[in-house]
Amino acid sequence: MKKKIKALLTAAMMCISAAGSVSLPMAEEAETLTAEAVSSFSYPVQQFRMGIGDTNRNINISGTGSGSALNSWTTNGEDNEKWYLNYISAGVYEIVNSATGYVITNNNGKAVISPDVDGANQRWNITAVQQDFEGYDLYYKITSNADSGLALTFNPTGNTVTLGSYTGNIYQKYKLNLDGLEGFAANAKVDGGEKAGTIGGLLGETVFVDTTEECVEAMKRTEPLTIVVTANLEFNNQPQEDQKIEDNKTIVGSYSANIIYNSRWRNDDFYGDESIAPSNNIVMRNLHFRATELNSNGCGVILVYIYCGRNIWFDHNDFSASFSHNRDVEVGKFIWINTPVTNWSDGCYNGISPDYITISYNHFNNRYWTVAYGTQNTETTRDRTTLMYNKWENCARRTPQIGNGTGHVYNSYHTYSISDPSQQIIAGDGCKMLTEYCYFEGLTGLEFAGGGSSSSPFRDTGSVSAANTSSSASAMNKSFTYSHSWTPGTENYGYSLISAADTKSFCNSYSGSVTKLSDMKYITDSSLSSWVKTKYPCPFLKDITVTDAKPGAVMNTDVTYAFENANSGLYLEVADGTAASGTNVQQGTTGAVGWTLEDAGDGYYYMYSEVGDGKTYCLDLPYGSTENGESLGIWTNDESDARKFKFIDNGDGTY
Repeated sequence: MKKKIKALLTAAMMCISAAGSVSLPMAEEAETLTAEAVSSFSYPVQQFRMGIGDTNRNINISGTGSGSALNSWTTNGEDNEKWYLNYISAGVYEIVNSATGYVITNNNGKAVISPDVDGANQRWNITAVQQDFEGYDLYYKITSNADSGLALTFNPTGNTVTLGSYTGNIYQKYKLNLDGLEGFAANAKVDGGEKAGTIGGLLGETVFVDTTEECVEAMKRTEPLTIVVTANLEFNNQPQEDQKIEDNKTIVGSYSANIIYNSRWRNDDFYGDESIAPSNNIVMRNLHFRATELNSNGCGVILVYIYCGRNIWFDHNDFSASFSHNRDVEVGKFIWINTPVTNWSDGCYNGISPDYITISYNHFNNRYWTVAYGTQNTETTRDRTTLMYNKWENCARRTPQIGNGTGHVYNSYHTYSISDPSQQIIAGDGCKMLTEYCYFEGLTGLEFAGGGSSSSPFRDTGSVSAANTSSSASAMNKSFTYSHSWTPGTENYGYSLISAADTKSFCNSYSGSVTKLSDMKYITDSSLSSWVKTKYPCPFLKDITVTDAKPGAVMNTDVTYAFENANSGLYLEVADGTAASGTNVQQGTTGAVGWTLEDAGDGYYYMYSEVGDGKTYCLDLPYGSTENGESLGIWTNDESDARKFKFIDNGDGTY
């Protein structure tokens, strides 16, 4: 067994002096991160992935230390592929890695991460360069704010990211995919082609509101914006027309306070003014919408209206009502997504159908009608919606109901323990519905409605039902008179399924708003991968060949080298010149600093120390470890990969 001895040396650059010696500089040790960088925020900051062109790869980092290079990988759910933005000014940002808190930095044409020092080489312009078939921004270029001609450029050969002149190459175009967003509100493919994902106010500044009036004013602003709610806000006295949310907004609740009482938030102007279009691209996260007031008719309000809206994401919210069910008068709902009727409010927009909606990881509690959406016109090709990992607790009906559109509901947990339950997932006329691996309890016979006519085909896979909250669930094996063969995993978007038996536990753990970052989870996180039963990769992204191996320099095997650290001026040495396996290798000037090379093939070399007979002990990476900061030592050569090293020419005299 080898003995691991902690060394000071952790680097990978060398420079050649005029005398022909090769010097190896010290790199910073990888820093020990005690918590995610995003944990310092008082709210769940919006993280995103940078998708590379039309491929299935994302921008990643090669290590967690300062100076670590950007590279790529297919989606792995780790924080090293997640990023967030520091807003500097309109269109100018720092791009921060979620795992390290370091920002993307232009290091002489190479993209690396490093501590934020407000350098000009750490600020980036993010500019839309291509729209989808609907006119929404699909691809962005990321250029240096110091030199707008230089763009982040992915290089499949070598798996590197460098700075190069912008030419419009597909590897200079990036998608901004919000972390955790899946379904129709995400980057997806539909009949018309590929559509852009919802980003809300990602590209705007962040404002904090602690009064209802401040929140209303922020929602009215026309530029992209993230609005952080830092207090519990009462909207009962605010007129409906004052509660419009403009385009490109993210409204997110803080960890400490996030209750929105009796709202009537909406994305239309309520007056039917044709010059004021309905708003799109809206995200609502980590909020608690609560209905407590009844009007003179005993009816509670609709908390969120989305009329004709597109690219809308409801994520990790709570919805609750404090009053009892009354199906005869309580026609209010938590969410209403629809077209307005022609003689009401914005009836002038009846021809614009809502579309591209995702409702995920929410907790709905104690409402009779709950969530309904569709179109009040004859269009059936729009209104495409995805709902996943939601908990519906004592919600009697419409969980959800869809009409004139397409609905995909999976891993949905429905629990009912009070009187007067009704139909849960409802496919209305003109709707095609697919449900997968849902869990029902206390709702026997009321789980589904629809599938009885050709205008409402319904298909369920793997859902289970229990007689009550204390009973075991069993497979429903539900069939419908009219079914369909639609498969979103091969036609529209990638997604993950967990087993129906696990749905209850999963939704109890991860649905609803949170009070700390560690509780906000997505099935796409690597930490939740053990839950996944079936995973559908994105069907339209390309899998490309990426070569991680970099070409090695040809070295002279007939000379003795001294490897000098370019920063410290110290040499790669065997401690105390001790000729024994396991001896530490460090930087210094007093030990054995001479090394000879032997060709190991494929551009690699064995590096033999001068100690002993000069041809027995070679540089060794203990156990072939891939950890940053690992020790180096010497060992007799068994010709394993742990003893092979490659010299990469950086083009500036260093290696």
